[in-house]
Order: sequence, then structure tokens, then C-alpha cells
Amino acid sequence: MGKKNWSITHYRAAETELGERPKVKISAFCDPYDANADFAGIIVYAVKDSFKWTKTETVTGWGGRFAYVMIKDTGKFSKSELNQVGQGRVHDAMFRKVMKGEFGDNIVSCGGFAVMKGTTKYSSIWLNFQINTSFAESDWNQMLSEPEKALVDFAVAGWKRSGSNVLLPIDDSLHAKLSGMPLSVPSTVSVASTSPPVYQQPESTVSVVRKLICRWCCCRFSRSPEEVLL
Repeated sequence: MGKKNWSITHYRAAETELGERPKVKISAFCDPYDANADFAGIIVYAVKDSFKWTKTETVTGWGGRFAYVMIKDTGKFSKSELNQVGQGRVHDAMFRKVMKGEFGDNIVSCGGFAVMKGTTKYSSIWLNFQINTSFAESDWNQMLSEPEKALVDFAVAGWKRSGSNVLLPIDDSLHAKLSGMPLSVPSTVSVASTSPPVYQQPESTVSVVRKLICRWCCCRFSRSPEEVLL
């Protein structure tokens, strides 16, 4: 399923090195989305032993960092690239559009995917079987791991919605899924309503005496309380 223990070896490690929650960078070199076209995609996590890399290590002329995504329309590939596609090596061609050197050098940790007529596919024998000698151990499955799939889905949705050259912040829900940690929910304590007591002034002695006289007169002379108090 792509990278073994990806949440620990990649996402959490990237967050530690970068000093902040990672973001997804949709490359400025992406082709625009077309629901009727087929696209190949690559997501780069790390180069050598770092989640940041410089322009000297890329063919784009730009440096990058964890979760760099490039998506290209395979209908626009050159003849030699199309030959690679026919041999099941479309992601080898994608790798060469981003990084210098050979993927077989095992110094780049990345994953491959595709968007076929609008549907995302997570299979890449060429990239998802490979390892990075520093920390990216493959689990020998051509499919991306589950957290990688979630990250790719997020990236593809952002690309479809906003196009190329955008930076996508990762929300709390996706962050919990990618890190393999439960989403922290603030504890809620039910506190009973405690209204302040209403102060009642004690009844005066005069009032009590008047009530007693009233009751006595009512009984003795058969008079109403209103008459007695007049």
C-alpha cells in the first residue's frame, strides 16, 4: 500500500522538521483539469533525508517541500513519454518532469496516481513499489497507503477547484487522518445552572402581631379580615 508506516515516517516527521502543519502545494506546472482527459500525477514527500529540497535537485528550477503535487495531461506527452506510458512507466515520465536523476537512485520518496476521466486511481508499480534509502520503506503494494490516498484526494479536489500554483492548508479532520491520531475534541463539562439565591427579608414583628389580632377578631366577632385591618 505505498509507504510503510507513512503517517509516522512521513507526515509526522515532516511536521516536526518543518515546524508547522504541512500544506499541499499544487505545482504551477500542472495542466488544467478536463473531465474528459486522462492525467498522471506525482506527489513528492522528501529528497534524500529532508522534507525540503532546493532548485538544484529539480528540473522545474524551483525548490519544494513535503506534499508537492504535479498533475499532467497524458494526451500532451511527447512520443517518447507515450512509449513509456505504453510500457506501464507513466510515472517514470512524471518523475523526470519534477526531479533530476533517476528514480532508481532511491533518494526521492514520492507516490504516483492518476485521474482518469475525473476518477482518481491510486496505483503505480513504478513509484509505489520503490523505496527511499533514508526512511521510505515500501510495503510492496502498488496502491498508495490509506493516508496517502486521503492526501491525494484532497490535492486532486483542490486542483480541480482552484487550478495550478495553489497552496492548500490541511484542516483538523484531514490532519488527524494523516497523522494517524484521533481528532482531539474539547472536553465539555455539564454545569448545572446555579442562580444566586433570592434574599427574602424576614417578616417584621409588627406584621406578625397584626395577623394574629386579625385572626382573633375574625373568630371572636365574625368579622372579615378586611374590616379588622381598617
